[in-house]
Amino acid sequence: MTRYRPLCAIHPKRFSFPRKSGEYFLWLTRETCLTRDEINITWLIDRGTHSAVYIPYGKGYEYYVHERSFMRVLKRLDADITRNWRSHLARYDRKKRAILRTAKKLSSAAEQDDTAVTLHAFDTYTNAIYAFCEYIMGAWAVIYFIEPLIGKRVPSLLNTIYALDRPIEFMKLQRDLHRLSSATLIRRYGWLNVYSPYDASYTAAQIGALKRQTREKDVARSFAQFRHAHRRFRDILTATKDPTLRRKMEIAHEYAYLKTDRIDVWRKAMHGTAPFYRMLAKRFSISLEDATNIPHDEIRRHLSQGLPPAQFIAHQRYKTDPLWCFEKKTLAAVNDAPAISKTRSVLQRVELHGPIRGTVACGGTARGHIIYVAHSDDLKKVRKGDVFLARYTFPSYTPAMRKCVAIVTDEGGLTSHAAIVAREFGIPCIVGATHATSILKNGDRVIVDADNGIVKKIR
Repeated sequence: MTRYRPLCAIHPKRFSFPRKSGEYFLWLTRETCLTRDEINITWLIDRGTHSAVYIPYGKGYEYYVHERSFMRVLKRLDADITRNWRSHLARYDRKKRAILRTAKKLSSAAEQDDTAVTLHAFDTYTNAIYAFCEYIMGAWAVIYFIEPLIGKRVPSLLNTIYALDRPIEFMKLQRDLHRLSSATLIRRYGWLNVYSPYDASYTAAQIGALKRQTREKDVARSFAQFRHAHRRFRDILTATKDPTLRRKMEIAHEYAYLKTDRIDVWRKAMHGTAPFYRMLAKRFSISLEDATNIPHDEIRRHLSQGLPPAQFIAHQRYKTDPLWCFEKKTLAAVNDAPAISKTRSVLQRVELHGPIRGTVACGGTARGHIIYVAHSDDLKKVRKGDVFLARYTFPSYTPAMRKCVAIVTDEGGLTSHAAIVAREFGIPCIVGATHATSILKNGDRVIVDADNGIVKKIR
């Protein structure tokens, strides 16, 4: 088994700026922390991706990756998953349990304040995350290489293929909202509000708000559909004679669930490792958020040699959100504002004219005013009849999305959270509408033609 070897943190003066915008594309926009994302990018680089650049954007980061090499990696991953589907699926639960088990051990080691034990626990945990990257990136292989094939071959069967046949964790929370006390819900599901170790669990007030927004009859209907969804999918799988298409359909169907569940594994792990990062924050008199952005090789250097994170202390690079550049064997953090601006201008490719196009996740046509949800803090602004616009969505966005007449996202495919919610509730939805959030603004009146995958401004 390939082990995780952290990238070497280097002086930012050695950072080489991308010079051709066409070599990179905007892959994701997310809130980020190195403790999570460094391992994913290292996994991609180890398999042939040339480089990635994370540029600060609002409260999150824009993730740019070297397009040609990135797509080659995902294409090989798609081929490997298809060829070894049964073993790929069989490994999932084992690797999932390994992450949660090692996260707990890392937390326990940090609380014991035994440096040698903590180093071993840290290495074991990061290796478990690294091994799980085949599923983190597997979802993107499905989006880029399997979903287009299925959409072309069997477009009339998309709703059946991508229908969930078992509940994700947020749906279990919704089911239990009217059954269990707030304290029990927080203890059992509080981690669902966590994306990075510095995030807080759900509060009683947040649980109360979710309870008010969630109708028991809607949850009961969703759970009642699982058995039918499973049966319908098995029927079409049996009726499909082409073995290659049948295998692709099976992968796409399973990843409709895994796409969310794999992130839930992350959430629970991030929640579980918070004591370790609180320990680092205390040792270096820094914030918990800063502690989650110390590169892994510097953490190892500290734990193995007792040294402070040299790059971290010397360059004080976390006083502002840095640009991160990941390349073969190296990681650089750049705080220089002109350099960040220069890199952004090279990498950004936004066409501000003509209709916005994306992938149809749920058909229909709707008109309304745009409400742009850039962060979970914006959910309270959503009103009934709005057109929900976001770069991406999470399960916790669901109650707000249901108020809207249409959903448009920059990212995602037919197995994305936005697509699943839209199909479940019959809301016109377009996903993968790249740069929609750069073109549309709050209050814009639009028509969402989700039969043809087009969004247009109207007067």
